[in-house]
Amino acid sequence: MRLAVPLVLAALALSACGGAERDQVAQGLPTAAAIVADPTAGTTAATGNTALPDLQVVRVASGKRAPLRSLAAPGKPTLLWFWAPHCTFCRAEAPDLLAFQKAYGDQVQILGLGAQDDLDQAVDFLSDTGTQDLEMVWEQAGKSWLHYQVTNQPTVVVLDATGKVTKAWFRHFDADGILEAAGLA
Repeated sequence: MRLAVPLVLAALALSACGGAERDQVAQGLPTAAAIVADPTAGTTAATGNTALPDLQVVRVASGKRAPLRSLAAPGKPTLLWFWAPHCTFCRAEAPDLLAFQKAYGDQVQILGLGAQDDLDQAVDFLSDTGTQDLEMVWEQAGKSWLHYQVTNQPTVVVLDATGKVTKAWFRHFDADGILEAAGLA
């Protein structure tokens, strides 16, 4: 019984940034608990998706709507960073994202795809984390997350210069891994 309580508490804490687990199970996607048991769960299924989905998003900093595909940088690898305003892990990774942008922004496009909560909270997230100068977009329905089979945040998905997914992983910002997946290492 002593072991069960910490395990339950850990699962609850990890699911705080995991979204609606019932929806994940219904869609056949791994839950936060499954990803804890197997950190690669939910990462390889996205491999091979191409290009950005045809969706309307809101550019969080300006509040203007835009087609997601219009934000692509043709011929340039792209780092997709899936985040949510309430996610403490996302807030913790934001400085890594900013440092990566400063060091490699001329070689890799960064596109933050936010969902869950609401747009006002997304605006606050950008202000709180200093990410307002990055291309951070909001897509309330989370269709981009479904397209890339993202079940938790933060998640990094790397697209090569042709738009093909080369690697995806959950809650571990790895600059070297991103560069390697982008074909730049």
